[in-house]
Amino acid sequence: FVISFSLGSFDSSVHISEEASNAATAVPWAIVWAIGIAGLLGWAINMSLAFCMGTDLQALYNSDQPMAQIFFNSFGQKGTLAIWAIFVLVQYMMGSSMLLAASRQTFAFSRDSALPFSNWLYRMNGYTKTPVNTVWYDAMLALALGLLVFAGDQAINAVFAISVTGLYIAYSIPIAARFIGDNDFKPGPFTLGIFGLPVAIVSVSFMFFMSVVFFFPTTPNPAVEDMNYTIVVLGGITILSVIWYYVLPEIRWCALVHRPSGEYQCKISRVKYPRF
Repeated sequence: FVISFSLGSFDSSVHISEEASNAATAVPWAIVWAIGIAGLLGWAINMSLAFCMGTDLQALYNSDQPMAQIFFNSFGQKGTLAIWAIFVLVQYMMGSSMLLAASRQTFAFSRDSALPFSNWLYRMNGYTKTPVNTVWYDAMLALALGLLVFAGDQAINAVFAISVTGLYIAYSIPIAARFIGDNDFKPGPFTLGIFGLPVAIVSVSFMFFMSVVFFFPTTPNPAVEDMNYTIVVLGGITILSVIWYYVLPEIRWCALVHRPSGEYQCKISRVKYPRF
């Protein structure tokens, strides 16, 4: 579980591509370095937890916060509170960065009329000159999902698991499409060359395997209350997305065109979706 969260969010570096210089090579290298550093630190965290968890595994399993229990056994109450305060701060910073990325993507899709309520989401705030509506929209959706913690462990665990499986599926599709079927893909300034196919096979295989793992329940022969409902959530999102794809009459793609004056202008192109 920790490994999947450490080796995830590969697209985070892409969110700063518009502000990065020489993004065609800088952003891919940022992804490579981010994955490498995250993998190394994730391995170190796993090793530290394994050596410090002790031998009473049943007590850790029965604990409401197993990681906090490991810290408590190793550092005592004051040390655990100090470390946990850092955890809370880091989680808040991570949540803020995820809200930033989500609001930017929501704004981009609403600009192209690809989301419900796009006209409202795309509206800029007259005072801040920023898309405040998209930030509040994503914040309220995140809050609604967070309220599932009161519905039970299985409900909120499905949300946590879908954050990994959803990303892995989204990553695997374009990687597989690069090599499956006919396409006119042209390598950019950053390319893996002959290593592209082996890396794609390993990455897609790893993400497929971990996605299947996240679909399994925590205990064999689960009852209704112990079932892992991640596959239900993923299936529901997929069905709704397919329905929206066919219901949406058209989408407006905004391509930024650089003008001789140095400014960028949005060139609108319309694409009609197929109907049933």
